[in-house]
Amino acid sequence: MRRLLMGALGGVVAWRRGETARRSGTKFRLVTREVRQAVLGAELDREEDLYTALDRCHDAMLC
Repeated sequence: MRRLLMGALGGVVAWRRGETARRSGTKFRLVTREVRQAVLGAELDREEDLYTALDRCHDAMLC
């Protein structure tokens, strides 16, 4: 791929552009993964809160 970029688009400048695009793409993937993990963490917290509330209701009904 490096040779393709260097030959087709004008040498080192194209290679640097490709490298920059690749780096920013990696940053985008990292940010996307962090957002996804935050959303999943929030969903797990809500689910845990729901089960905690259900347990309390169940315990209250037994007393």
